[in-house]
Amino acid sequence: MNKISNSEVEKILQDDYKYLQTLFPQDQIFGIFTYGDFNYGFAETIKDLKVKMYYLPTLEEMCTNLTLKDEIIEYNNHTINIKDIRLILDNILKQEGTVMECFFAEYNIITPKFKKVYMDTIASKREEIFRCSPKARIEHSVRQAYEDIQDFLKTNNYNSLFNACRRRLGSQLYLDGELVENCIRFKKDYHITYLWNIKKGISLPNMDEVTSDLEEMKAKAATLENHPELEQLVKDTIVDIIKIALTRTIDAKEFLQNLTNPEKEALKVIMQNIKDGEGIVSISQAVTISNLSRPVFKSVLNKMKDLEIAELTNMGVKGTHVKIIDGVFLNIDDYID
Repeated sequence: MNKISNSEVEKILQDDYKYLQTLFPQDQIFGIFTYGDFNYGFAETIKDLKVKMYYLPTLEEMCTNLTLKDEIIEYNNHTINIKDIRLILDNILKQEGTVMECFFAEYNIITPKFKKVYMDTIASKREEIFRCSPKARIEHSVRQAYEDIQDFLKTNNYNSLFNACRRRLGSQLYLDGELVENCIRFKKDYHITYLWNIKKGISLPNMDEVTSDLEEMKAKAATLENHPELEQLVKDTIVDIIKIALTRTIDAKEFLQNLTNPEKEALKVIMQNIKDGEGIVSISQAVTISNLSRPVFKSVLNKMKDLEIAELTNMGVKGTHVKIIDGVFLNIDDYID
């Protein structure tokens, strides 16, 4: 169990997010996530807390800057890794560990504009995403475990041995079909006690057994196959995020200021028909229950479409399918008087 309280972590993340907004426009911050020892449940001090910010480049940077941002800064006694979101694709296809930890993190802050796309494409599909390349996942984990073992043998650093054994255990659970989340943060007490004892140097594992297990998993990984359909899901996810990043940000208050009072009332009716960011709106039914005119509803929907707040699809007699693009507008009711 972590020795840093959850409330401490929440406050640190909020402070980090505010600080990062002094370095970057909010539209270029996809979100911030914890990773490392805190996510495993083995953080002892603030220095064990690591934070990653996924950075969204501008269109100009995408076209002209061949060097993708990936840097570490120190802030408030811990590190923040600022990483170009385009690196996610390669990291996921290689099943790199920290990106997996970020997207299974209990604590994160997602910029409102990207909250819906995050929930739709990452949070709801993360189990599938991190099983798209099982061979790569195990090979990566085993390779890093061997590096940790070598570091332990050179430096007698128990934390390196802890990481090797953590990777060994996580890989075994992954191959056994355990939920990916449970391969990061272990749920069974005897697993937790086993790893704490190694981290503290209280008891050490049989190294022959550790390396034997790693070799066995490495051999099994060679027989595994990747899942192209899930790899495509990952690619589509990144494209969706970038598309939203490049849309012009419309402030909710600014949008409402450009609506007439009847249009604001129509917007309330429309949003009542949209669950979790999308739904079908029947203008005929909306007119009946609101006593507002058809042109008022059409005007609001067209403004939402023109400003790239929502995608509209004509469903014939059923009505219009409305899908909110900009996550800021999921809470538009908060701004309507």
